[in-house]
Amino acid sequence: MKDSETPIVIPTLPQLFFGISLIAAQGIGGVLVFARREFVERRRWMTAEEFNETFAFAQLLPGPNVVNLAVIYGQRHHGVIGAVLAFLGMLAAPCALVMFVGAVYAHFADIESLRRILNGISVVASGLILSVVLKISMPLARQRSIRDGAIVAGVFVCAGLVRLPLVVVLAASLPVSIALVYWSKKRAAAP
Repeated sequence: MKDSETPIVIPTLPQLFFGISLIAAQGIGGVLVFARREFVERRRWMTAEEFNETFAFAQLLPGPNVVNLAVIYGQRHHGVIGAVLAFLGMLAAPCALVMFVGAVYAHFADIESLRRILNGISVVASGLILSVVLKISMPLARQRSIRDGAIVAGVFVCAGLVRLPLVVVLAASLPVSIALVYWSKKRAAAP
């Protein structure tokens, strides 16, 4: 059964809060990896396509992307209460953990082996991010759309290689991609 055929499960409010809290608690080095796995693969709260669309929208909003994703999801299924619980679930565990780790690090910051451990952790975090990028791109790759591939490549080149400001890249790529999708849908609907 494909991701798009898997039945979607709508969590209760407690399941939403504790599920998102678990995602946030696992997310050392990047929550997106764990959020996608929990939302799509493990809990089946969203299809891969829904996750990609919601995450893309969450990136346009100010603030941390995965927090925005959780708030959007909570609001979509449980209104304002769901949005607040998703927000609290996403931030409670990490805030407590950061305060604890910060206190420990302040005490042991001068130890050279700790610095080396942190450097190793950063490499692992990079690998986790790369793995989720590949998973997120799979639904797009299955569509084999030249248009979508060209937009992704253009954004990558402009933002990643040329290093244009993200606001400029979004301001240019959003209207172009919307126009291309509109044009292709209109063309497909024509007899």
